[in-house]
Amino acid sequence: MAAGLVAVKPTAPSSTLITSPLKK
Repeated sequence: MAAGLVAVKPTAPSSTLITSPLKK
């Protein structure tokens, strides 16, 4: 699910930082 959010909003740095640890 986290990866999906990043794919949908690649321009959101905040989301990327939050999903980075989750993707790990």
